[in-house]
Amino acid sequence: MAGAPVTGLAAKGGGVDVADVQGIAFYAYSEHPFASYLLLNLAKDDPRTSVWLRELAHSRHVRRATEAGDPAIRGRAQEHVQIAFTASGLGAFGLGPADLAEFPSEFVDGMNDPQRARILGDTPATWAFGGPGQDEIHAVLMLFARTPEALAELVARHTAALAAAGGRVIQEDQGQIFADHHEHFGFRDGIAQPHIEHGPRRRRRGQDFLAPGELLLGYTNAYGEPTASPTARGFDLGANGTFVVYRKMRQDVAAFWAAAYDRARPHPGESVDEAAVRLAASMVGRWPGGAPLALHPDHDVASAADENVFSFAKEDPHGHRCPFGAHIRRANPRDMLAPSPKESLVETGRHRLFRRGRTYGPALALPRSSWRVDDGVERGLLFIALCASLGRQFEFVQQTWVESTKFAALYDEQDPLLGQAADGGRRFTLQGEPVRRCLVDLPGFVSIRGGAYFFMPGMRALAWIATPR
Repeated sequence: MAGAPVTGLAAKGGGVDVADVQGIAFYAYSEHPFASYLLLNLAKDDPRTSVWLRELAHSRHVRRATEAGDPAIRGRAQEHVQIAFTASGLGAFGLGPADLAEFPSEFVDGMNDPQRARILGDTPATWAFGGPGQDEIHAVLMLFARTPEALAELVARHTAALAAAGGRVIQEDQGQIFADHHEHFGFRDGIAQPHIEHGPRRRRRGQDFLAPGELLLGYTNAYGEPTASPTARGFDLGANGTFVVYRKMRQDVAAFWAAAYDRARPHPGESVDEAAVRLAASMVGRWPGGAPLALHPDHDVASAADENVFSFAKEDPHGHRCPFGAHIRRANPRDMLAPSPKESLVETGRHRLFRRGRTYGPALALPRSSWRVDDGVERGLLFIALCASLGRQFEFVQQTWVESTKFAALYDEQDPLLGQAADGGRRFTLQGEPVRRCLVDLPGFVSIRGGAYFFMPGMRALAWIATPR
């Protein structure tokens, strides 16, 4: 939190060793809106694999945070490349069980582990990739470009280099950032991003201060303690690294808007379209343009598109504007949790995520009323989150806030967008006076298509991994 003592790595010069951090830890590369995520299977016990990684690490293909933040470099750079590894992927470079035992169990087990699946509410047996018995994922190569043509060339180049090293791409997901920064349900996304103290970026208005150890290993975290950094054979492998959550999430846009229209109850003088948008906004917690319901309960406000300065406890303590179960309350409860707003802010700050995801699939054209009809095209979100603790940050949020049926004293409800209720008969309550309204038998709007946990090393660690054991 703000004001936390700086110890560990952060004590060196009073800040983060930015030159040793991969750029995506701090920058979303929005000026390179087209991306491809190559999930790789590497040739184990093959010297070509280390040669391939050494060429990536030493040829400046992999973007450092110092370069990503340099306006001159950002202005002329045509591409960005980042890389991260699964636990089995680190094994492809000679790291054995004793080395991997230094890493947290969440990472070593993997996202498709039965225990992890129970916590996350997942059913990996249904996944298209990353599930049990499927091709083993060793790494993710993240490629970013300014145009689709440049991206295609970048993918071809790296795919060829990988094939020459005996590796192969087992899954390619292409994503992009739309010009209006909306996701497929039609809502502005990526607004409430936290800010890292002692990092390279200037804090934007409304951003929460977080200690560096909430993002990077080896730095002071929200508890005032250094985040554990795994070592391997005497080398600090975790220094300036972070964990990456990768989940491909299919969005059923037709089901979402059909539910909103079917259950819309227009107010006097309000059209069905307006009532449907209002109901959809209640499930999200923001209007499509981004304005938070806690501040603007009656209509969208263009000037509040990126507004992030508001308090649930002050502006909406009873959930009459933004329902208690709305997505943005569950993902970031802010000051609404017991026993007090002050303690809630402290607790919430211990479970934040740094999101770097993008949409996949083509955008739908307006009007929204036409979105109720399924066009048969798959689209969704490539959810990518960075954190220093998979358990305390991502898995906690997913299990305790998103999937929990008892969040905020609600009963038998999950996140209206992301909840993975097995029976499909989901509920959502809109608080109100004199009576509340409960929507029942809601279908699922999001399904998981695949995913994995990765470790994204710092640049020195990347070079060490590439060195033959």
